[in-house]
Amino acid sequence: MMGLIARQDLKLSHKGNFWLANEKNYAQNVTKLHKNQHGVNGMAGCLDCMHVQWEICPYPLYGQHLGKNGVPSLVIEASCHCNLFFWHHEFGHARALNDLNIWDRSHLHLSFLDGTFPKMDFNFEIDRKQFTKLFFLVDGIYLKLSHLRR
Repeated sequence: MMGLIARQDLKLSHKGNFWLANEKNYAQNVTKLHKNQHGVNGMAGCLDCMHVQWEICPYPLYGQHLGKNGVPSLVIEASCHCNLFFWHHEFGHARALNDLNIWDRSHLHLSFLDGTFPKMDFNFEIDRKQFTKLFFLVDGIYLKLSHLRR
């Protein structure tokens, strides 16, 4: 049930065929929200993975989504801004994958590598120093990339 609810909620975050998060002015508004809430400029959000038990998993998919706890689960990689609007989401991968395996399949990761994410970057200042790349807060398992901060 959880997976179905998440999918319905995510449909609400579309604007035509594009995510609102792909627009530079939206990225600027998100960073303003975070600056007002947390006092940090340039932050796009926090990024992490979680495993959600899939209680009504169809039988043919049961084995593919069997997690380390012996029950089917969906792994969700997501980032939300402080009003809980999805900035990024990636979910539904089969097998008991860890955060790094999900990250390797992530559209956000691909956008960092192929250069489509930086089109959203803009100049901002932290402690009188100029920066040009938005960042996501992550835990220690993620790789060191210019858009990720531990």
